[in-house]
Order: sequence, then structure tokens, then C-alpha cells
Amino acid sequence: MLGDFTTNIILPVPKGVERPLWSVMIPTYNPKDYIFEALESVLKQYPDDGSMQLEIIDDCSTKVDIPKIIEKIDDKRISYYRNPKNVGHSFNFTEAVRKSRGHLVHILHDDDLVKPGFYEAFAKIFEEYKEIGAAYCRQEYIDDDGKTMFFSEPDLEKTGILDNALIKLAEKQRVQYCAMVVRRSAYEKVGGYVMKNIGCEDWEMWVRIASQFDIAYEPEALAKYRIHTTSMTLNDMRTGQDMRFLREAADIFTKYLPEEKQEEVSKKRNAHYGNYSFENAKKLFKQYDDEKGAAAQLSETIILDSNRVYSNLDLISEFKVPITGLGVSVVIPVSNYDARIANTIRQLANLRRFDYIPSEIILVDGSGNKETKKTALEAVERFRLRTPFRVVDSGSSKYFRLIDNGIKNSKYNFVVINNPGVFLDLNYLKIASESMLMANDIGAIGGRVEAIADIDLPEWISEFRKVYGVGEVLPVSGLITESIVNLCMAAES
Repeated sequence: MLGDFTTNIILPVPKGVERPLWSVMIPTYNPKDYIFEALESVLKQYPDDGSMQLEIIDDCSTKVDIPKIIEKIDDKRISYYRNPKNVGHSFNFTEAVRKSRGHLVHILHDDDLVKPGFYEAFAKIFEEYKEIGAAYCRQEYIDDDGKTMFFSEPDLEKTGILDNALIKLAEKQRVQYCAMVVRRSAYEKVGGYVMKNIGCEDWEMWVRIASQFDIAYEPEALAKYRIHTTSMTLNDMRTGQDMRFLREAADIFTKYLPEEKQEEVSKKRNAHYGNYSFENAKKLFKQYDDEKGAAAQLSETIILDSNRVYSNLDLISEFKVPITGLGVSVVIPVSNYDARIANTIRQLANLRRFDYIPSEIILVDGSGNKETKKTALEAVERFRLRTPFRVVDSGSSKYFRLIDNGIKNSKYNFVVINNPGVFLDLNYLKIASESMLMANDIGAIGGRVEAIADIDLPEWISEFRKVYGVGEVLPVSGLITESIVNLCMAAES
């Protein structure tokens, strides 16, 4: 299976092949000089009996000559393999496992380190706990210069089996590659890394292994994980990609959990990373003066734990750039030509705009009448509408088909259904956007409706005013089977 990038199957080591206890695999691509430190930290612990495979797996480096690095070190214990083509980190990690011959596999990044006693301690753990599929230790986080930044929180006081490992590992990313050792037989059972070059592919793997095996823990910090101040991680933070990678991995491994635990664990994980994301957004905004990056990160915070943002609206209001996660799409469904479209657009043009809340207006035309689009575009020009506006032609005039079409075409997560003739309060978009942040499980909000007409209205019309105001939570779920005509509703797409 070596070199087969169409599958992540890990086959057993062929019979007759000499197998050491350890396979220390170092996947790399254009490494920096840190690789010398990484190799030295392993070689200092190389077993006297030679029971270790130490191999570099090169993903077709273009700027660094790996064989020359090995030649410079001049140590026969280091072997080398180069992929036939560049495949990306996740596939390269799978290749590293496939190339391994040892009973225990340790994937060490080219800029991380192991501390003295690492391999001896883990050998004892796997000897004592023969049923485990993997084990990990506490980690020391270091900077570019190797100085200690902080330590990971201890998961146990003493060496032993981690209770509820599946749940604990799924709640948050507790383990870096340098701190995890996996039985090769466990990889053979669960397969290689996810067949997509995403971040957090290691997190998905640890949870996958924990769904099939017991996991052991060593409380001594025997591994050093390097954080680079100018690394891809910081760049990913500035685009929100770090949280998207996290959610992508979580979407995969949540399915490994017992069904009755999935929602509980997801909420706990989202709350943890919602706080983490928000603090990173604040750091970008205050410390790095990167408002655009902070806005991108906040959009991810909103998806994870919107209440974290709702509780800090004073900070959000300082932003001068749009925060996509706060965006509102106004959908105007038109099943028949309605002259009130013009006045509806006029009112939308008068709504108060806020720099940090982007918006758009989509008129979904199911009328089959050319006057609808003409009237709308004339109103846009006449009332100098500054909000992006577009008309979407619908193949159906059915009301809920129009709404569905509008939602599918909406750019933002919060959608306001605005029927022709319904005039929104001047602050409606701000109120709707911010109110939707109160909790992630809010699906829709409704506002008080005031009926207006040129004639005296019958008394029964006042009954329509008895609706819940913005900000009140309705204990209603399932499909909506009835609606009041012309009621304006804001919902999450």
C-alpha cells in the first residue's frame, strides 16, 4: 500500500521483516534548522540494543536537500524516504505509518523535541498496559528560541489508564503529535489519517483510536511542542481557518461518540473553543491592530458560541469593518406583482446601517410579471439604496418555495423574511442580528407587528399585536404549519 494515496489502509508489517520496538518517524517538507535539534533529541535516547527505526519521510521538499542534512549529521541510524510526489501533510503522515516497522510508532514533527527518558517511560507504559492502543504525556510548549511558554494541563496525577478517554479527547484537543505514541496494530485497525489535508487531522485520529482502544496517560511533560510566532497557525487565525479546521475535524469524529453523548460533548467543546476563538479575536484586535483578522475570527466565534459575542457587544460595536458572522440577508418573497415593493425598498433604504453588521437584500420574484423587477430596480435607484441588492428569479410562485429560494441564495447566516408592505423598524437589522446571538440554539425571532391602513381597522386586528417581542425565547420546535400574513420573521439560515 506504500505510495497508494487513494486509500488510508495500513497493512500489517510483512512476515519475515525484522521489527524493532520503536519506529520514530519524522515527516517533513522544507524543514528549518530545528530538524537538527529534533533528531538529536531522539538520538540521545537511541536504545543500546538498536531496537529503533529512525526515519525521515520527505514530502518532496523543494528548498531543502534532506539527504545533505543526513550526510551532515553523519549518523547511520537515520534512514530516509522521499514520496514519489508531494501529497500534503495528512497523506504524508499516513505514509510515515506505512513505512514504520516497529511495534510502537512515534510521529515527531521536525521542529518538536522529546525530553530525556521519553522512550524508556513509554516502553514501560506499553509493557504494563498491554491492552492500550495509544498513550500520551503532558506537553511543554516552547517558542522559536526553545524557551518555555507554558505546560498543558495534567489529565491524571499518576501514570495510568485515562477514564472516559473517548469523551475527554473529543471535548478538546489535548494532545500534540510529539506527546502521542500509538501501537502500530492500532493504526492497522483504525486506518491512517483522514484523506484530506485539513488541520486537526491528529485530533480526529486520537478520538478515532480512543473509540476502539483504551488510552494511557503519563503526567510528566516528556515532549516539547514548538509554537512559532509567525507560523501558519497565526495566519490561519487571521482568516478564521484555524476554527474551520477544528469544526471540520469535529464534524468527523463526533460520529465516533455514543449517540446520547454527541450533543453534550459538542456543546462543551464549542463553548471551550468559542472562548478560545473570542480571546484570539481580542488579541488580533487589541494587540496586533488587525481589525480584519479579528472580524474573521469573530465570525467563527459566533458559529461556536454566539453568546460569547452577545456578552461583549460593547467590543463589537468598536469595529469599523464588517463581521460576516453578524450579517443579515433580507429576503423579499414576491408571488404576485405588488406595488408596495417600492415603499418596502424605501423603508429598507432608511434602515440604520452599522459598519460591523453587513447586509444584503434579495428580492425573490415568482410573480412572472416583468413589472416586479422593473419596479424594484427603479425604487433602488430612486431611494439611493446603499445595501447590495439583487433579484432572483424563481420558478415557483408558492410562498414557501420563494422563501426557500431566498435562503439558498442568501450570503449571510441570519435571514429576515420581509413581505412586501411590511416596514421594518429603523433599528431592526441591528436588533435582529444581535438578538440571534443570545444562544446558538435560537432558530428564529419575531417582533411586534403594528397594522397600518388608511381606514379604521376592526377590533380583532389588535389580537395580532399579542405576539412575543424580540429577545423572548419561544419553546417551539418542529415545522411551522401556520403563519400570520405579513408577519416579519428573522431566522438562522
